[in-house]
Amino acid sequence: MSLENLARNDQRYIDRHLRGTQQMQRELSRTGSADVFVDEAMLRWVEQKLLQNVIFTGRVRGADQYGYLFNDVIGYRIDLKGSEIPLCYGELKIKDGRYHAIPRTKASY
Repeated sequence: MSLENLARNDQRYIDRHLRGTQQMQRELSRTGSADVFVDEAMLRWVEQKLLQNVIFTGRVRGADQYGYLFNDVIGYRIDLKGSEIPLCYGELKIKDGRYHAIPRTKASY
C-alpha cells in the first residue's frame, strides 16, 4: 500500500487518544477505559514511525490496520479507577485515505 497520499484524520479521532481531552473523557465514560498516548509529541512520533515501518495486521470494519511493537512505553490504558496499564504496541488505522494512530496492548484483529 502506498502511504504517500494519506491525510491525518479529524482531530476528534486524535483527541480520543490524548489524556485530558473532552473526547478522551467521553471514551472513558462510555467504555470504562481509554487508550492514550504519553503525550501529543509521542503520538506524532508514533505516527511517523508507523508510516515508515508498517506491518499489515488485517482489515477490521472497513479499515486497514497496521501495527508495530515498540521497545518502550508509548501510552497507557487508563480506567475509571485511575489504573494505568503501559502500552507498547502502536496501531495505524487507515480508511478512505485517512489515518490515525492508537496505542494498544497488541494488534486488534
